[in-house]
Amino acid sequence: MPLRVLLLLWLCVSALAVPAGANKADDTLRVVWGADGPLDSADFYFSTKRTGREIAALIWDTLVWRDPTDFSYQPLLAKAWRQIDATTLEFDLRDDVWFQDGSKFTAADVVGTVNTVAVPDFKVPVQRNVNWIAAAVQTGIYGVRIISKLPFPPALDYIANTLPIYPAEHYAAVGPERMGAHPIGTGPYRMVSMEIGKAYRMVRNDNYFKGSPKGDHFIKTIDIREVADGQMRVAELLAHRADMTWGISTDQLQQIAGRKGFAVVRAETMRVAYLGLDAARRSGTPALQNVDVRRAIAYAVNRQSIMQNLMGGPARVLDAPCYPKMFGCISEAAHHYDYAPDMARDLLRASGYGDKVAFDFYVDPMLQAAGEAVVADLAKVGITARLRISERSALREAQINDRTPMVLLSCDAHSVNDVSEMIGQFFEAGKEDYARDPELHGWLGAADETTDAAKQKELYAKAIERITDQVDWLPLFTFVQNYAFTDQVAFTPSADELVRLYRVHWN
Repeated sequence: MPLRVLLLLWLCVSALAVPAGANKADDTLRVVWGADGPLDSADFYFSTKRTGREIAALIWDTLVWRDPTDFSYQPLLAKAWRQIDATTLEFDLRDDVWFQDGSKFTAADVVGTVNTVAVPDFKVPVQRNVNWIAAAVQTGIYGVRIISKLPFPPALDYIANTLPIYPAEHYAAVGPERMGAHPIGTGPYRMVSMEIGKAYRMVRNDNYFKGSPKGDHFIKTIDIREVADGQMRVAELLAHRADMTWGISTDQLQQIAGRKGFAVVRAETMRVAYLGLDAARRSGTPALQNVDVRRAIAYAVNRQSIMQNLMGGPARVLDAPCYPKMFGCISEAAHHYDYAPDMARDLLRASGYGDKVAFDFYVDPMLQAAGEAVVADLAKVGITARLRISERSALREAQINDRTPMVLLSCDAHSVNDVSEMIGQFFEAGKEDYARDPELHGWLGAADETTDAAKQKELYAKAIERITDQVDWLPLFTFVQNYAFTDQVAFTPSADELVRLYRVHWN
């Protein structure tokens, strides 16, 4: 009987329950998560959850690996790569990698995976992960090219983070549903038991190839349980029924901090809170079209106080409309706005509007406290912002239909390490562009069309200077993620908020 069939039969009868009493002693890491909502599919390409990416990184590998510390790119399934032209990346692949079903990894698996998921009719739900791809072309048994439809600056970052490689022949035969039920990859862990939305057990792949940047010493077993309520996750940790959790509130974190046998970490993330202003009068609010009014808002909002009171920890106020570590986030090009209410009042008088500025202010519920603080700060200088708390989906619909004079939202650029994913979303011509600035369109469009890193940075610096001078967007602060674990666990968080469980070790 073929090895693949034997493996699948074994997986089908391995309905292992998650044990309550496992830990370092038997080399089992017990994780409780749930802040992102229950996993919808174990097939990465059909998952819309951050946890889908975290499970995928255990089971599958990508061509390149993004270092979570400095965001540099390192060889993974590919041992080298080069930019052939503005739309083509060429990869030399490793020849010593095997899938967990015993089949050999080759360029055919890259081509088969990429060309399958990139077809619109395949209906990958997160289309931004694949809709930039024109095709993958095999150049040899261990050679492949990935071609984008247009020049696409963040291509390598997408390849590193959202393009896991499947055993292509098997995927074509079984499809997403069966791949989701019995995942097969080249990664450091293999799935041996799962109940979608509830529990997952993964066991170390002892045949994992040597020299992977993911490492070569892994915990034997990882058991994950979905627990939606943050307080219940804290209780599981404190009762020693779990070794690790995250996505809990600061209040919940304080229940654990200082307790013997436990550790907590608060880490800055690349998610940014921002005020978006309607500089183009899309919402029919003429006052916001006046740059002095927008600058008055920037001086009136006490960003440092809001950040300290609501976020704290390692969060920081930002001047540039992007996370500083992102490629192209030229922070020194940004204009800085101190908290200066007197300056704000002077600008309002100069604008001719004085204390007659009033508009609706739409706020994501998770940022309601920050929104209330912004309203209070603006009131002190004579600006009336009428608070409108709106669920994210409804708020986005209002945005794209020109009904939001000012918004308070957050953006994490989908954890992509390229400023085009944050600035481009809001300032290239499109439904979320509330600036409608032809100069910005020109600079950002030119940055999208070149692979010259120095030229891209020059263009992004111009865009950042323009956006912050005109206050089309007022960055507020970065977010913080809270992690808690037993003192047996050695864990280092990353700004992209992706928990790479294969990097967790025992103290």
